Amino acid sequence: MGNSSTDNSSIDNSSIDSNSRMNNSGAPMPPSGLLSQSERDIFQEWIDDGLLEN
Repeated sequence: MGNSSTDNSSIDNSSIDSNSRMNNSGAPMPPSGLLSQSERDIFQEWIDDGLLEN
């Protein structure tokens, strides 16, 4: 297994990048179009809360 600190950092960076793309109407994620504002708010709250695992 990899270094969990490095793995977590990669996940954190990927999540933040995904959030950026979710809010970018020019290159949205998912490609079919932006998620609703409430869905994007939930994802942003998860990031703000420290990317907690269930």
